[in-house]
Amino acid sequence: MSAHHRRLMRLEPLPELVEGDQDSVRCPLPEDRLALAQLMLDSCRGSVDDEGEDLAGSLREVDSLFASEYGDWLPSFSGIVELNGRPAAATLVTRWRNAPFIAFSLTHPDFRRRGLARRGLLRVIHALRAADDTCLQLVVTRGNTPAERLYEALGFVEVDRPAT
Repeated sequence: MSAHHRRLMRLEPLPELVEGDQDSVRCPLPEDRLALAQLMLDSCRGSVDDEGEDLAGSLREVDSLFASEYGDWLPSFSGIVELNGRPAAATLVTRWRNAPFIAFSLTHPDFRRRGLARRGLLRVIHALRAADDTCLQLVVTRGNTPAERLYEALGFVEVDRPAT
């Protein structure tokens, strides 16, 4: 999908947060690559972000993330939520252009509308603030209305894309 269909958004300053409930969250590990690729594929299927990928393509995306091709991979700020013994959601964070960046926010369709993406983002914001970071960026596809509403509700605003 072309870049003009995507919005770069930024949250700055990071708000103070109160610790909330903690799901079964853990840092992603290299052995999670297949489960993350399947979660990526399932979470995008049928949405505006569905570009007809297959599992091999999703595995390449996950491998690129782990190899820091989307910015320095920050596994300690990232998280996988497991419910019923399988990944239900993931928030995957890098440092891109000197700022923390949500590379992927994924929720399996079976677990949508439970607040997992929101809680995942709030955990990241809390951890970044504790580490003295002051902002967080992400890119969202125009027309991904649930994601756009979530990000705006959390205080993200659209910013100009930097020159490449």
